[in-house]
Amino acid sequence: MERHTVYRFQAHWAQRWRAGRVLIAGDAAHLMPPFAGQGMCAGLRDVYNLVWKLDLVLRGVATDHLLDSYGTERTPHVRHFIDVSIGLGKVICVPDEHEAAQRDTQLRAAIADPSLAPPPPPRPAWAPAS
Repeated sequence: MERHTVYRFQAHWAQRWRAGRVLIAGDAAHLMPPFAGQGMCAGLRDVYNLVWKLDLVLRGVATDHLLDSYGTERTPHVRHFIDVSIGLGKVICVPDEHEAAQRDTQLRAAIADPSLAPPPPPRPAWAPAS
């Protein structure tokens, strides 16, 4: 072994995404384990959710109450992908050699016979705006 490092992956999300004129997005709003590759993707989805709302508010087409829906809409989506990432981490990071061999055997069997594969996880639901 040439290199060995222990990483501590975390999963968190903000309780509040807006406080007056301050809005948080990306890593400021959520920490995502790396296993699903969704950290930056989730941040981009945060910005996509915010940009059109900010445009309407800044042009005077909507009141700033529109921004209150941001955290309500994003939290369930972020939590879903955090859960998916944690689940993948449990499959990927198996330190026991025997357990890893069993996992690999099950994965190969599911590749050979897709009926042995587990069902896909449910899609994230849209949260109602508050």
